[in-house]
Amino acid sequence: MKREQNMLEKRAKILEAAIPLFADNGLSATTVATIAKQAGVGFGTVFNYFATKEDLFKAAVLEPLDEQREILKQIVMAQGTPHERLKKMVICHLHHFSHHRNKMRLMLYVLGQPERFPEIAEELFAFARDFFAAVVPIVEEGQTNGEIPACDPLGLSWSYFAYINGVVMTMLDPPDDPKWEQFILHGCRLFGITD
Repeated sequence: MKREQNMLEKRAKILEAAIPLFADNGLSATTVATIAKQAGVGFGTVFNYFATKEDLFKAAVLEPLDEQREILKQIVMAQGTPHERLKKMVICHLHHFSHHRNKMRLMLYVLGQPERFPEIAEELFAFARDFFAAVVPIVEEGQTNGEIPACDPLGLSWSYFAYINGVVMTMLDPPDDPKWEQFILHGCRLFGITD
């Protein structure tokens, strides 16, 4: 049991080291030796957990989606009005990404080159489709009860998705910078939430 825990911790440490390196340098320019050094493990240790650098890259891109799925699940299952649920989603997303920008940057690196990473990009696109499938009904419910102005719910969801991606790519300030709170307000306004 202790050994399994140590293995899980070491694997997580390798992933934690790999994500910012891949986000900053890309797949080709990031070496396993650099990742191992950053993680504080031996070069060969990396291959105990990931058969190739490409497998490590894939895990670094896709495993953080589990966190996003959990946020999405909380939004879908949450009680409250559409405004309350969407506001919670915006707050959760921006708080999460303000602390984990490299994870999102790495996803966007792949999405910007889908022909280079077709399998990984398709999994990211599948996640985006799941996101829209979850958010669109909340928007439609809000439109039905008059909380959200009439518009194309899918288009509005895409606009929010693009907004979040843009904020993460361009905002370089730390998570405690007051601008993040402004980004939350503006993200909410996309859905007609002004309180």
